Amino acid sequence: MISKLSFLHEKGRRALHYLPYRNLALEKNLAFHTEPGECILFLRQNQRTLVIGKNQDARETCSVERLQADGVFFARRLTGGGAVFHDFGNLSFSFCERKADYDLSRHFSIILKALQSLGLSAEIIGGSELACKGRVFSETACYENKGFCFHHGTLMVDVDRNALSNYLQVLPDRPESNGGDSVPDRLMNLKEECPDLTIGLLAERLLEAFQDICRLPAEPFSEERLDQEQLRKDAALFSSWDWLYGRKIPFSSQEVRP
Repeated sequence: MISKLSFLHEKGRRALHYLPYRNLALEKNLAFHTEPGECILFLRQNQRTLVIGKNQDARETCSVERLQADGVFFARRLTGGGAVFHDFGNLSFSFCERKADYDLSRHFSIILKALQSLGLSAEIIGGSELACKGRVFSETACYENKGFCFHHGTLMVDVDRNALSNYLQVLPDRPESNGGDSVPDRLMNLKEECPDLTIGLLAERLLEAFQDICRLPAEPFSEERLDQEQLRKDAALFSSWDWLYGRKIPFSSQEVRP
């Protein structure tokens, strides 16, 4: 049973707050510092970054040379699934909890309530995607290790929808849908339905819904609870060549998700 809410929103346009490797490390450390009965809501943005799933092969998923030429970060997350593109038009979220307290339906209810407060109607499709009028604006995934969990995902407010296709590696034996024009077509930005929506407003509504659904006040999370040396080590790991490229993973197809 949830008895404590904590909230962390990385913002301020300080360069450190928008590095994907730091945010991946922060997410992991938040999850492993979650107390029994606590739920931590972590919101952040990344600079232009292509993020692949844990089990994807970097060499076959994206064009590393094109990413480097355009100054786009490349990252690999702890969860499975397909490639996603982050920029300042995307708000990423994580709900961190102990396994005994973990409730996926509650997390989705918080997001849906926040969107409803903005006049947006959304639905869950396929168990992990959120869509509006049949077009996807959020893909989510779950992680669990030794009783510590997080559920994370994207919320596309005003993202460059073509970027994902631009940087994916299209191989001759790969289905066209994994890198063709169908990728941006199936995605949508929430601003298409709510033109006045901003990242800041969406973050505010998520925090309100977080407290309303859980019926508790949310307190700011103090990063003093975290081991800063471990945070630096994890950020270094997530940015390392071994983590990003040094994994040869057999697979027969790639799944592209927003």
